[in-house]
Amino acid sequence: MSKLAIYTEVAEFSAPNTELDVSCALDQHRQFAERLGEAVLFAHVDQSSTARYIALGQLAGFYVDDFGIGYARLNQINALPNSALAFSSSETGKPIVEIPDKDFEAVIRDAGAELDETAVSFHRAGDSGIFMDQLGRQTHYLCAFSGIYTGSPMATIIRPIEQGGRYHITNFLYLDREVSASFTNFQWTVGADMEIIVNTHALAGELLEILMAGGQLAVNKGSLASPDPEALTWHRAAFFARINGGQLA
Repeated sequence: MSKLAIYTEVAEFSAPNTELDVSCALDQHRQFAERLGEAVLFAHVDQSSTARYIALGQLAGFYVDDFGIGYARLNQINALPNSALAFSSSETGKPIVEIPDKDFEAVIRDAGAELDETAVSFHRAGDSGIFMDQLGRQTHYLCAFSGIYTGSPMATIIRPIEQGGRYHITNFLYLDREVSASFTNFQWTVGADMEIIVNTHALAGELLEILMAGGQLAVNKGSLASPDPEALTWHRAAFFARINGGQLA
């Protein structure tokens, strides 16, 4: 097993529960996509390439900006009581690295810190904010169903974790809270070409009125944050199973 560490030029984290975005290659997005919510040690790297662990936080997610540059988002960052273990930084040039469990535990112990697994565990609530800003950036803060700005957004999971889904930005949609409830209840779904498919007998009339012009989901197709086709296939199958009076196995 291994734990995660971040190399950063930031010298200190004075405010509690700080957030930080770190640029990283897109291959690291894929490499660590399944490790969202894990505890991360922060190592400050000086000009002589000497690093020292200074803080503890968690990996909150990944996103790509409008220029195609990838970032890792870290949050709940708090300074360690004492900086620990000066060492020569890796020559890999990658900001996110894996370190052995024993080294991670040694840093926590030597720094006089206590690792609260509950505090750094990944918050699974859809409105927790973990995915909200990432999704908002990708959709320009417009509801994917209506294409309209929403002041009450939800990071809505497509395929539930207990049904084989995963905690990744591609398994979430940025939706207005009311629209989110109708998606979760399978009153509408998304086709293979991102077309919106609705059950007109179940979906409220006021939601039909705000349906995205052209009937296409308002997402950036082809991007790393584009909805996961397999998750959408699962949701679509569940939608039609309910219309046909059955349940998805």
